[in-house]
Amino acid sequence: MKVRSDKKDLRDLMHYALLSRGDVFLNLGKYEEAGADYNSVYENMSLPRLQRAIALRKYADIHKLRGHNRLALECVEKAEAMIKENSQTAVFEKCAIGATKTWVLYAMGNMDNALKQGMAAIEFSRSLRGRNRYTIRGQICNCLGSIYMNLGEYQRALEYYGQFLKISRRAGNKIHSAVALGNIGIIYNRLRDYDRSLYYSEEQLRLSDSIGYVYGKALSYLNCAILYKNRKKYNKAKGLFNRASEMFTKLADDHGSALVCVNLALLYYEYRKYEKAAPLFSEYEKICRRTGDPKGIGFSNLYFGKIRIRLKEYPEAIPFLEKAIEAFGNMKYKMGVCQAFRYKGEAELLLGKKPDAAASLEKASELAEQLKDDVLKKESRRLLGEARK
Repeated sequence: MKVRSDKKDLRDLMHYALLSRGDVFLNLGKYEEAGADYNSVYENMSLPRLQRAIALRKYADIHKLRGHNRLALECVEKAEAMIKENSQTAVFEKCAIGATKTWVLYAMGNMDNALKQGMAAIEFSRSLRGRNRYTIRGQICNCLGSIYMNLGEYQRALEYYGQFLKISRRAGNKIHSAVALGNIGIIYNRLRDYDRSLYYSEEQLRLSDSIGYVYGKALSYLNCAILYKNRKKYNKAKGLFNRASEMFTKLADDHGSALVCVNLALLYYEYRKYEKAAPLFSEYEKICRRTGDPKGIGFSNLYFGKIRIRLKEYPEAIPFLEKAIEAFGNMKYKMGVCQAFRYKGEAELLLGKKPDAAASLEKASELAEQLKDDVLKKESRRLLGEARK
């Protein structure tokens, strides 16, 4: 019996070592190596189902980071079905699965189910004891912050990201702290508070660099590039975009590469170099279709429509903008729907279709009011006045 016990202890130590080494590889951005370690644990049929489920959920996190949302959802649902016990470890893992599933549903544009899943997961996390409760609660707060950001509810997003940062600092988790800092920076960018946004993005970069967090550094370069683009400092922005692109390419990260691609496209759009912007938007749409990102598909079509308007190809603009409205509407992304209706109304107005333009611009104006976006509201109402003449 002693021999069997020793063998079991050795087996447990080996599988914990593989999971731990996989976590180190994951934090270093070495996804292939991390995946190999997690897969070794998952495929070891002699291990308990719970331990194999943990490995599979961690493997789902790699797919999530790479933007492979369908694969991530398959893995996380399979892991969820494998857990039958109710130990504290099992409860923690169920919460971790809930956090990953929330994020994947959000990334796939399924906002209603993502929000329900996130709220259920944060409630379920109350049954956890000790430090684990705060660790997983922080991850769920991060997911909820991202959902509310994409619903245009920026103050609620800030609240959840702020909770995530507070929990991460309390737990001494520097990686999560770096993620939270970057997300807060993104919100302030959306709110056009560029000084605060730059502060949080640079803090993310400093922290990520100090701990060797490659993915965090890449995101920091990307966030800072977007800020410089917004401030019309295009040369500095391009340099940072290129640094971020190199890092995401090394990480084989489709999601990061897509973000660089679309922001470079936006830079050329603002330069009015539409011949350079259009192929980048096309590439972005291809990545989004491959990874299952409806928001990206909607965004690409929004800008295809805007480019057609700028080129005075008004009839060609409307089908693109209708596709954008459908994509954004399916995921309840109000800001996207509002922008698409605003530009659809402009195209219809320029074609002399005043009743159609008025209908589109009324919807844009209503949504801008709900979103409390004064710029969009002013633009929509100005165009609506012209359509009603």
